[in-house]
Amino acid sequence: MHIEGGPAELLVDAFGMYGIRVIFATPFEDAKPHRVDLEDADLATTGQVLGAMTHCFFVPVSTHTILAVTDDKQHRAQYEHLVTATFDVPDLENLSTEERTSIETLLVSLFNVSKVAVHRDSVTVHATPEVLLEVQSMLATLYRPTPQVLLQIKSYIVSRTHNRNLGVELPQTIKIFNVLTEANSLISSNSSVVQELISAGLVASGDTLGIAELLIAAGYASDSVLGSSSLYFGGGLTATGVQFDSISANASLSVSSVQQLESATLHLANDQPGTFKVGEHYPVLTATTLAVGASTSATSSSATPSIEYEDLGLLLEAKPHIVSDKEVLLHLHETIRSLQGSSLNTIPILDNQEFSSDLSVAAGVTTVVVSNLTRTEALATQGVIDSITTNSSRDTNDSELVITITPIITRSPSP
Repeated sequence: MHIEGGPAELLVDAFGMYGIRVIFATPFEDAKPHRVDLEDADLATTGQVLGAMTHCFFVPVSTHTILAVTDDKQHRAQYEHLVTATFDVPDLENLSTEERTSIETLLVSLFNVSKVAVHRDSVTVHATPEVLLEVQSMLATLYRPTPQVLLQIKSYIVSRTHNRNLGVELPQTIKIFNVLTEANSLISSNSSVVQELISAGLVASGDTLGIAELLIAAGYASDSVLGSSSLYFGGGLTATGVQFDSISANASLSVSSVQQLESATLHLANDQPGTFKVGEHYPVLTATTLAVGASTSATSSSATPSIEYEDLGLLLEAKPHIVSDKEVLLHLHETIRSLQGSSLNTIPILDNQEFSSDLSVAAGVTTVVVSNLTRTEALATQGVIDSITTNSSRDTNDSELVITITPIITRSPSP
């Protein structure tokens, strides 16, 4: 485009190249010639250049007709098309009355807008299309939606047990006795049976050991030490028996691992705390009040229990702060409460495990946090003397709290 001439001639020739007819609402006072040289300019660019050169603005009349008007306050108020638009403003309903009023004052003073209405969560403006675009851009910049973070948190309680028992368990008691003494005691306690055995010719009357053997074989020695297995040594009057408990060999090993999973998902606004609870409201007996009453005929009593409810399960408190599009600062406080399994004076003992930390976590990356909770170890040994160990057992138990955290920025703080 290479055109030269007065303002009216310049506008007619330039817009005519796009097939657009120009109607002049007011005559041009300045007839000084102008020259336009443009390369590959579209209609919008051409209109901006010509409007600046000729000090006028253009109002569309039809598809191929525009109205050229001198650009001043009077003519803009007379000829410009006004449009009404409503813009949604995030968190507008949470603003104070002064802040809501400041929005209206800003639009009136900055853009010279005559009609502004502030609603619960939106703003309605009556202005030209160009001004509306600027208003929309300003509101989107000043009142951006609050950034949000999705937290995917999983908690594991890993419990491990290791039980080992290896060695030989020696007899706990040893009994030494005289064989003839125990035989005479067995014969005297079964005298009638002994007379029958002698009368039947099964044994001689003076054969003490023979008579005792027959009584043992017939099952009459169940209450005597001779009725159980024993070791014997010596002979005659010095015959001695030794009896002891059984000897056992131990070789056992047991290993177990238990994993308990709690999963939580929180969707939080930036710098806003959130709480996640899952579990039960458990009644715990704390005291019992006994009331005793007496009358002329009898004494009566009644017991009244005192109960408090405890929250058992997972309690997770989190507060995210978005540092950038790739980093989130997290404050976490996690509590896991459960019944320990034992009680004190009929009151159950609660097991409380807590984790609290401030973490800087990359967005979309899983971070693992490990905390040792408990560790117990019991060692028992047995032996003949202190320097010789015949049997040993070892029991170990440990548990860990493992937490995985994956923050996902669902609404970025960037515009």
